[in-house]
Amino acid sequence: MKSCKICGMPLKEDEPVCGHCRANQEQQDKVKKISVSIPFEKILNNLKWRPLSKKEKIYFYTSLIFIAVIFGVHLFISSLFSPMAVVEEFEKAILDKDAKHLVSIINRGQKTYSISEKEAASYISYLTKENNFTTIDNQLKMQANELDNSQEFVPTPTTDKHGNQLVMLNKDYKKKWLFYDQYYLEFYPFSLTVSSNLPNTEVFVNDKKATKIKEAKKPMSVGFVFPGEYRFKGTFKSEYGDITKEENINLTVGNGNSFSVYLQLDGQYVSISSNHDDAILFVNGKSTGLKVNETESFGPVKTDGSIKLHAERNVNGKTIKTDVIPVTDKSRIDLAFEEEDDYIATSTDTKFDEVAQFMNDFYISGVQAINSRNISVVEAYHDPSGTSLGEAKEYLKSIEKRGITEEFISMSLIDLQEVEGGYKVTTQDDYKIFYGNGAKKYKKFQTLYYLTKVDGKLKVHSLLSTKEIDNKDL
Repeated sequence: MKSCKICGMPLKEDEPVCGHCRANQEQQDKVKKISVSIPFEKILNNLKWRPLSKKEKIYFYTSLIFIAVIFGVHLFISSLFSPMAVVEEFEKAILDKDAKHLVSIINRGQKTYSISEKEAASYISYLTKENNFTTIDNQLKMQANELDNSQEFVPTPTTDKHGNQLVMLNKDYKKKWLFYDQYYLEFYPFSLTVSSNLPNTEVFVNDKKATKIKEAKKPMSVGFVFPGEYRFKGTFKSEYGDITKEENINLTVGNGNSFSVYLQLDGQYVSISSNHDDAILFVNGKSTGLKVNETESFGPVKTDGSIKLHAERNVNGKTIKTDVIPVTDKSRIDLAFEEEDDYIATSTDTKFDEVAQFMNDFYISGVQAINSRNISVVEAYHDPSGTSLGEAKEYLKSIEKRGITEEFISMSLIDLQEVEGGYKVTTQDDYKIFYGNGAKKYKKFQTLYYLTKVDGKLKVHSLLSTKEIDNKDL
């Protein structure tokens, strides 16, 4: 009895397929014949590995080394651009107080404000002395770990002890060399506004002009800064001297990522009064050209005593002055004339009135001479030894050629000074002038004459200057 060549179960002599494992007995006989036809030793010989040649060995091991180096470089570069490496770079700059390195880190992580090395050093002091830097550092390291482990992690800014945003770790949307993720620290500067007690104050921050305050006590935006110590200077410029305030301010207590600075300049407006409101105000010995009643509020000026005020009035050629009063912290200054000055002024009133009457008559006669084309009408008012008569004759000829006539309106004697041989007289005189072409004008002049006395009578010797101070069409 034969058995199955596969499972060994008994088979009948004529049974071609095993009833147990379904193996075809005829096919198994063919496989056996083929297997037997190939010697087993020959098969083993064909399976033996032949030794590598020296060249093949060099190529093989070189390839292994190259792959290992490439993989190592990849791991090294990946570590350089890892989130933790970025945080540790920042940590080292802070702990080493490396302001120069911190500048590059901060300016890399924001474009709002370009921080200087000096400001970076001050920022280091703010982070380490005004805040707990260890807490800030640990928060950033936690963000680094989360970014390494999760693509869905969204970091939030770290804050100072007042709740202001400081810095946050971020992933750059650009890859380095197409393969490596990049990370950076995003910094949050603070907005800065400055105000002053004086308008038109120029503001400087760390010696750089930042803004000009237009209105007193109205905040003006300066831009952005990082927390730390800054040098502020406010300057108010005027014709009576600059008012300047400089101070170092440590910007550490912000609100909503903003700082506000108020500069109190040592200057104020001064109220001025006098017992003679028509007196002229003088500042540091120089005339303002303004009467006291025109300068009720004067300034703003320094209140350190460097600005000195007094008033002057000229009566009948005599200049009378008040005491000089320095501007300190007083908001009101009274420039009072002494009673004896008033007595001197009263004693010279007669002389002043005499000159004023003479000049008024002189102007009236001068206009009559122009309109009548006759110089003799005014000739008696001139000193024959002076230059004014000759000039008047030439002027009359010019007027006549142009067909001009005039109407005298008024004259004011505004200054009278006794000088050697006579007086210097300043007047303001105004006219209506009618031109030959039909034009009409109103004109006002300020004129300076030199007067003499001939046989005890006042005479015009010479015209020293004349200036047109008003001109209107009629």
